[in-house]
Amino acid sequence: MARAIVLAAGFGTRMGELGRRCPKGLLDLGMGVVMDPILSDLEGSAAVESIVWVTNGRFAEMYRQWLTASRLRTPWVLIDDGVTEPENRLGAIGDLDLALRETGDASALVLGSDNVYSFDVTGALQEMEARDCSVAALLEGEGRAALRAANCVEVDSQGWMVRMEEKPLEPWSDLFAPPVYAYTQATLARVSEYLRAGANPDAPGHFLAWLCARERVFGWRPSAGRRLDIGNPEMLQEARSILREGRL
Repeated sequence: MARAIVLAAGFGTRMGELGRRCPKGLLDLGMGVVMDPILSDLEGSAAVESIVWVTNGRFAEMYRQWLTASRLRTPWVLIDDGVTEPENRLGAIGDLDLALRETGDASALVLGSDNVYSFDVTGALQEMEARDCSVAALLEGEGRAALRAANCVEVDSQGWMVRMEEKPLEPWSDLFAPPVYAYTQATLARVSEYLRAGANPDAPGHFLAWLCARERVFGWRPSAGRRLDIGNPEMLQEARSILREGRL
C-alpha cells in the first residue's frame, strides 16, 4: 500500500478574482468540485492507505472544512505551508519536499489538484507495484498550445521515458505527463537532492524531467486517457460544459 500526496498549494493566479477567493481544487464544476473525481478514486482504492494534502496559508481552512465535510474513510492529514502570497510560494516541488519531511519518504501517488481525468488515477500505483519502479501517467497531446503550457515526453519502444521537457517552446512530441506520478521511496528520497542542486521548484513536471534522465521511469498509458485542465476561467467553463454533456 502507498499514500497519496495532493499538491494543492497553488494560488490560481490565472483564474483572476475567482482564484483569489477559492483554490482551483475546490472550484465548482456544476456536479461537484474539481477535486471530487480524484478523491473518489483515492477513496475507492485499497492501494491508498492515507492522503496527505499540502496547501497554502490562504486556502488551508477552506480545504480543511471541505475534507472534514467529506467524511473520508481514508485517513488524511492537511499540511499548511504557511505561504499567503503567490510571490512567496514554495513551488510544487518545495511543497512535496515539505510533505516528505513531515510525513516521511515512503512511496506515494503524487497528484496535482487542478485536473479532472477520465481514468482512475490509482492505476499508476498498480503499475508501480507491477514494475517495481516509478511511473508517470502519459496522455496524448491536446494541441500545440496545450503542450507548450504542459510538457513533452519521449518514450522508447518498451514505454520507458527517455526524455521530457517542461513547457517547450516548440513541442516535439504528442505525449505529455500530467501530474499523476507513482513514485517509489527511493525516488522520493531524491527530491531533497534535486532541490539542493538549485533546480526549479515550481511545476511538478520539472522534477520528473530531471528524474527520467537519471533513473528508469515507466510511462503508463491509461486506457481512455483524457484530462481536463482547469487553468483559467475559460477552461473552467469548457470543463463544465464537457462534464454536463457527458463528453469526458
